[in-house]
Amino acid sequence: MTITSNPYPNPKEDNERFIVVDVKFKKQLKKPVTLEQMKKEKSFKDWELLRIGRLSVMPVPKNIWDKIIKMSQ
Repeated sequence: MTITSNPYPNPKEDNERFIVVDVKFKKQLKKPVTLEQMKKEKSFKDWELLRIGRLSVMPVPKNIWDKIIKMSQ
């Protein structure tokens, strides 16, 4: 993923502390990796995205990203 804009206030929010950036993906995965597949993957058990259960912008650790790429092949 590539960031294609500078940060700016989220136009859908009244609170200016919420910022957004525009992004563009670099390459499409060969096949999608579902949330169900990720939840079954034991090595993902401590990942905040699956523990907290809400979508947000957060880092994806390299070891998890590498595994997602493998799962998408």
